[in-house]
Amino acid sequence: MTLLEELISIINSIFLEVVNIFPKIAFSIIVAILTLILIRLINRLIRWMVKAFNLELLISKLIPGGLRIPLATIIIVLADLGLLMIGVAIICRILIADELIYTGIILYASRIVSITVLTLIFIVSLDTFMKYVKIERKLENILVLIVLLLTIIVLIDLTSLSSEIKYAVGLGISIGLGLILGIFVFWLLFKDYIEIRIKT
Repeated sequence: MTLLEELISIINSIFLEVVNIFPKIAFSIIVAILTLILIRLINRLIRWMVKAFNLELLISKLIPGGLRIPLATIIIVLADLGLLMIGVAIICRILIADELIYTGIILYASRIVSITVLTLIFIVSLDTFMKYVKIERKLENILVLIVLLLTIIVLIDLTSLSSEIKYAVGLGISIGLGLILGIFVFWLLFKDYIEIRIKT
């Protein structure tokens, strides 16, 4: 086979690959566009429903001062995550033929979505708890810092770092979290005594 024939064979192979994959790419683009359009429509519907039924006012009556994050934003984030997860699953199903790779990508994406949802729920619950208890600003900042550290520990598990680096970073954050809790407990128990000693 001459060089020209080899070159023609390579071009034909590339052309066939492009022809075979083009419908998949076109369908994936259509799915992505439809997902974004659906997200936009759902977001408008959620904002309209929250405003029409005065849900923000209802939440402010149930929780003193209302939520730190608007209710419409919380619902929109949860709805968008669900729609994005569906869109990613459909696009991966179109483009990826290997079942193991497809399953791995979906499991990884679902872990990211679940961590995001749990973090959002935990932050909203913590904010609600702090509004009910009416704790001091310093204690509120400590609790927010603890939530951030716990979230970082969970996110580290999703990264592609080596197990040694994950262990080292997780251990460092755990030690920092333990120190924060220890200092917080010490301050909570001996706060009055320390303030009296400082004044005298």
